[in-house]
Amino acid sequence: MARYTQRSSTGWVARLKGSFSGMLTGLAMILGAVWLLFWNEGRAVRQYEALNEGQSSVMAISAVQLPSNAQGKLVHLSGRVVSAAPLVDMQFEVRSDGLRLRRVVEMYQWVEIEDSDYRTESGGRRVKTVTYDYEREWRKSLINSGEFRHSDSHQNPTTMPLNGKTHTVASATMGSLTIGPDLLEEIDSQQPLRVNQTSVNIPGLGEPQVYGDYLYYGNLDSPDVGDLRIRFYETPEQNITLIGKLSGTQLTEFPTQSGNTLLMLREGLLDPEEVFGKAHDDNNTLTWGLRITGFMLMMFGFRMTLKPLRILADVVPIVGRIAGLAINLGAGLLAIAVAALTIGISWLLLRPLLAVGLLLVGAGALFMLQKLGVIRDQPEQSPEPEHGGNHRSKPPPPPPPPPPA
Repeated sequence: MARYTQRSSTGWVARLKGSFSGMLTGLAMILGAVWLLFWNEGRAVRQYEALNEGQSSVMAISAVQLPSNAQGKLVHLSGRVVSAAPLVDMQFEVRSDGLRLRRVVEMYQWVEIEDSDYRTESGGRRVKTVTYDYEREWRKSLINSGEFRHSDSHQNPTTMPLNGKTHTVASATMGSLTIGPDLLEEIDSQQPLRVNQTSVNIPGLGEPQVYGDYLYYGNLDSPDVGDLRIRFYETPEQNITLIGKLSGTQLTEFPTQSGNTLLMLREGLLDPEEVFGKAHDDNNTLTWGLRITGFMLMMFGFRMTLKPLRILADVVPIVGRIAGLAINLGAGLLAIAVAALTIGISWLLLRPLLAVGLLLVGAGALFMLQKLGVIRDQPEQSPEPEHGGNHRSKPPPPPPPPPPA
C-alpha cells in the first residue's frame, strides 16, 4: 500500500464567502427533504390501502389448470417454476438448466482511498490535510486511474477485456402459467456454478486456469494489476408464490382503488396471508427508511444554512468548536420539529379522520388526567412573605372584646 499526504489552507474570509453560497444548497436540501417526507407518507398510505384491498379480494387457485372464472381477478398461485430451455454463455460455453445464468468478471486494479482531516487555527484559518492511500483490489467495474491524485505510479488498464453478463430464460412455466423474464428478475437467490472447462480460448487472453470456482487469467500466486477472474452463478428452478391479475396464461399488474398496482413474487410456498404480511413489512421498512433519509437530509440542510455562524465564531477556535456543537444540536432539533410537522400535516390531509381521532384521544387523556388531579388548572400560590417585599400585607384581625366586668 502506498500513501501520500497533501496539505492546504483556506482563509477565514474565503470560508465565510463559501458558506453563504452553501446556504442556498442547504435551503434546497431542506425543501427536498420536506417534499420527500410528504411524498413518502402518501406513498405508504396508498400501498397500505392497496395491500388491504388485495388481501380481502385475492382468490387462491391452482396453477395446474387455470379456472376461467378467475380471469381478470387477483389470484394467488404457488408451485415449482421450471425453465423452458437451457441457458448458455456462448463466450465460455457454460450451460445452466436454471432460470438465470450470471457471469461476474473482476479485474485486479489500483484503488484510491481519500481521507480528509481538518484543523482550525487562530483567526479562523482552516488547514485541510488529505491522505491518499493506494491499494490493489478486485473490482467488477473499470476504475479510471487518470483521475487519481498520484496516477503516475498507479495506472490501471483503460478497458475491461471481458464484461459481466446475465442471461435470463425467455419464459418459464408453473403448471399452465407462463412467467416472463421481467417477473423472474424478482428472484434473488443464486448459487455458484462450478466450471471445470479450460479449453475456451479468448482472443488476447488465451485459455483460463481453473482456481476453485473461478476461471483465472493471470498469476495465481501473486496477481498483478490487469489480471481477471471470472465466476458464474445460476438461479436454479425452485418453488415460488405469485399474486397478480390473471390474464390468459400470464399474470399482470392488478389495479387497486388507491391507484397502486399489485404484482408480487416471493420465493417458497406461501399462503396469501404470509405474502401480504411480508409486503406490509416491506412497506413499513421502506417508509421508515425514507423517513430517516428525509430527516438526515433536512438536518444537513439546516447545518449548511447555519454554517456562517460557525465560521464567524471560528476566529477563536475553542469558541468555534462550542458553536459547532450548538449548531449541530440546533440543526437536529429543527430537523425533528420540521419533519414531525411535515409528517403530521401529510397525515392530516391524507387520513383526516385518523389524525383527528388521535388528537381527540390525546385530548381525552389530558382531560381524564386533569379530572383525576394529576394535572391541575393552576399551580398553588406560594404563601406571601410576612415582611418586606412590594406586596401590601393584610390588616391584622381586630382584637377580641374585653371580658365582662
